[in-house]
Amino acid sequence: MPFDGSDFSPTFQPTTEPPVPNGAPGWLGATKALCERALRVSRLPYLFTGNPPELLEPSTAHLLRRARLLIEADEKWVQGYYSTSDGRRCAMGALRAAARHSDPRRVRARAHHLLREVARERGFQSVEGMNDRCTHHQVLTAFDMAIRVAERSPRSA
Repeated sequence: MPFDGSDFSPTFQPTTEPPVPNGAPGWLGATKALCERALRVSRLPYLFTGNPPELLEPSTAHLLRRARLLIEADEKWVQGYYSTSDGRRCAMGALRAAARHSDPRRVRARAHHLLREVARERGFQSVEGMNDRCTHHQVLTAFDMAIRVAERSPRSA
């Protein structure tokens, strides 16, 4: 059929609305929903209150608990390496993995400081040294001690 230009006529009226897949609101509605979600999870609403919710900035104790969970099973813990290709981690590897992409630098630094203090109390110079010379159970109790200190400390919240 040859092009006759009727689609561009000022009197042309389409008979139906263009189909919208699965009842979706279209690109405008999708963009609006995406922006609303971004505002809900961003820190923007809390910029002026100074009190970000716990979900946006977890405490030091929360970070230590997440790291402990990564090595809680004996088969998930390793000595001599930060992490292995099969997913095992040492204490510091677990702390780094738990903090990756989500926690502010000061929360990570505080968690590392508390764990290092526990290692020093036990006679080690570093968390890595403690991990490589202690049993799995002793490393987990080190995390437990650091978590208790973090929960009592006002700086950890």
